[in-house]
Amino acid sequence: MMANIKDLVKREARRINHWKNTLTDPRPKTISLLYHRVLPLPGPNRVDTVVSTPVFEKQLDRILNRYNDDKGVKVTLTFDDGYWDNYEIVFPILKKKCLSAIFFLTIDYIDGNAK
Repeated sequence: MMANIKDLVKREARRINHWKNTLTDPRPKTISLLYHRVLPLPGPNRVDTVVSTPVFEKQLDRILNRYNDDKGVKVTLTFDDGYWDNYEIVFPILKKKCLSAIFFLTIDYIDGNAK
């Protein structure tokens, strides 16, 4: 119970700082979101690098609704390592929502030497 309260306080503090920065600093902002994998049914994920497809789509919808018309904020989506799901799952979702992303590919994956 206590851990949930601490997490809530941390989240609210970040939210307050975000709005304070938005109000006091008029310079354009960039939010960079880093992803690794997006899978329909992610299994155990010890390092928290996998997002389910429904959660990913919900995150994109929130980004589009919140920042689409705001000229002061740019959102960058990035994907590390070039997993197969980046092309087979993520790319069609991005295309459907008219969004772009940056994919950082690992050379061994391109050559087919790693999975």
